[in-house]
Order: sequence, then structure tokens, then C-alpha cells
Amino acid sequence: MKLRPVPIISAILISSVLLFGGWFVYQNTAIKAPIEELIQGIPGIVKTDIQLDRNTVNLTLELADDAELRSIYEQINTKSKSVSGNRSVTIDLESQSSAQLDNWWSEALFPVAQAMENRQYADIPSSLNALAAGINGLKVQTEIDAKNVYIHLSDGTDHKYIVLPRTPIELGVWNNESV
Repeated sequence: MKLRPVPIISAILISSVLLFGGWFVYQNTAIKAPIEELIQGIPGIVKTDIQLDRNTVNLTLELADDAELRSIYEQINTKSKSVSGNRSVTIDLESQSSAQLDNWWSEALFPVAQAMENRQYADIPSSLNALAAGINGLKVQTEIDAKNVYIHLSDGTDHKYIVLPRTPIELGVWNNESV
């Protein structure tokens, strides 16, 4: 029996096109399009880029100058659960930062890190505002929710967004205790 290569190769090509084409259409219509639709309804988001992986949905967002960072995170996390399925949603923010904002943040990071480590979240706004008082035109906005601390730095034209995850207090038995 002689195998003919043309029908075999054409069958492989047709099945590959159908398989990967179907997967691509599914990704775009069942997952990506609904996520784009829900993000378009959130005020403060200027531009989005959505990347789908097997287990994650990666959102890269460009925000408006007056965007409410905590509200955007909250809306994306609540609305995306029904669309993303069992995939985790990660959010990356594009900042239009400057060297001055980056340098100021690197100096302000020490008291913020100390407050985060000690779970003294109320110290963050006061320490940032005290440090910003010496810089003309620098505005600092801080917000908090159960999961994150949100910081928005602005000097008029440039913006820097920082989201710091809170670590909840874990209750339970210490490692060296016996039950």
C-alpha cells in the first residue's frame, strides 16, 4: 500500500487551521471581548491592552489624570470574575512618570516600607504628605481597601501610580507551638 503525501499533508493542514482558528475565535469572543467591554464601562481608563495566557489575564492600563485608582481596581476585580473564569487577573499600570517623581518615590519608599511592614497603614498618608510639602506642585493621593494600598503621585504633567499589596494578619497556631 502506497501512502500519498499530498492528501496526508493537506488533512494535517486543514485540521490544524480548524483547531487553532477555533481556539483563536474562542479566546477573542468568549474571553477577550467581554473583558474589553467591561473595562470600557469603567471611568478613568484611557487605554487598555489585554494579554491572555492559559491561567492569567494580563491587563495593561493607561489611566486618565483624574482616575480613581482604588475604584478601578475594585470594579475590575468584581466584574472580571464572571468573565475570566478560573484565570487570575493581573493589572499593570502605565505611568507617565518623570525622573523627579521616581527620585522622590525612592526617598519616600523607606517610611512607606516601614509602615507596610508594621501594618501601620495610617502612617502612609501623613509621611508622604510631610515629604511632599517641600516639593512645589507635588500632589499625593492615598487610598486603601482590604487588599491594597493605592498611591497616586502627580506633579501636574507627570503621574506615577503605585499599588502595594496588603498582607492580612494570619491567625492560627505558631510554628513552634504544639496543639
